[in-house]
Amino acid sequence: MPAIPARLFIFLLLYHLFFTMVFHQYLMVHGGDSRAYWEFTIVNYRPASQWMDYFEYGNFFMQWLNYFPAQQWGLPYFVGNLIYSLVGFLGFAELLRLALAHWGWKEGRIWENSWVLALFLPGVHFWTAGIGKEAVLWIGTIWVLKGLMAPLTKGYWALLGLFLTLMTRPIHGALLLLIASAQLIIEPKVQSSCYRWTLWSGLVLGATVAFVILLRQTHLSSLSMDAVLDFLSSQQQFLESHGAKSYIPMQEYGLAARIWTVLFRPLPWEAQGIWQWAAAIENMLLLISCTMAALLYSWNRPSLRLPHFLVTGLVLTGCVLLVYSYTLNNFGILVRMKSIFMPFIGFLCWHCIVFSKKRPTFD
Repeated sequence: MPAIPARLFIFLLLYHLFFTMVFHQYLMVHGGDSRAYWEFTIVNYRPASQWMDYFEYGNFFMQWLNYFPAQQWGLPYFVGNLIYSLVGFLGFAELLRLALAHWGWKEGRIWENSWVLALFLPGVHFWTAGIGKEAVLWIGTIWVLKGLMAPLTKGYWALLGLFLTLMTRPIHGALLLLIASAQLIIEPKVQSSCYRWTLWSGLVLGATVAFVILLRQTHLSSLSMDAVLDFLSSQQQFLESHGAKSYIPMQEYGLAARIWTVLFRPLPWEAQGIWQWAAAIENMLLLISCTMAALLYSWNRPSLRLPHFLVTGLVLTGCVLLVYSYTLNNFGILVRMKSIFMPFIGFLCWHCIVFSKKRPTFD
């Protein structure tokens, strides 16, 4: 590995570990689900005492992961945060490898190497630097992207990633499974492989499991649009009942306003307190980047050749953010849950800006 990329990995690790300390201090002061996952104080809908009692999706799965280090070995909360932080860093390291394989590292070309800045967005580092679902979803998503790059030789990474994401947040895992399945079905190497029927059978089995989990989680009365809309409305009403100070009346917004809210709010003039200010500054930078990318792309109309992993990440980002626009209505939850998708949008903005060169025209 060239010297500069090696230093990048080290700097990325140190940067991420810094956020581990920030995350730990924040949770010690403000509390939250993170500590409840480690201390087994979260309220579940049924009792559980042994390790396999916790083998279920959602909060149970987080406790299943934590059972031995927290319950059996008695490791302190800070050590748990450090473990999760290192797991989160693995996601950044893998994504850095994927990006280096496509864009490379050009000596002395600062502008063309600036894609790396998308890996240093503070929000995603904060929320993946300690015990929480975002750290598990982050590494699971990146492993799926890694596995899809070479499904016949590295497909086990995708399977592991799909398992983690589906068990941690079923809607995330189900969407990722759907996107991965669509890609594998049209992948020429898979179509010509003698193992294609085994692979496709596995996808059908995985889709069936995901479907059953989603039905159980959502408690849909029927498979109809009205039932889905009722569920989405109930989710927002449930969050509204908590009386959070950062509540947003999402049910009053149209689709465009919902998407805007999920992507870019809170903005600096809406922020209250240092933590919302930090999120607002990042949102403002994201808004500026997206605006520049959209203007340059519209003006120059470049032929963009996005890497495979980025296309997959962006499709997932669009799907998940659309779901969030109809299920979330709280700035705090929005900032946390969207954080792990921001690097993909950052990569896209950078690609549009840097490679936005007008194509030659012929009369």
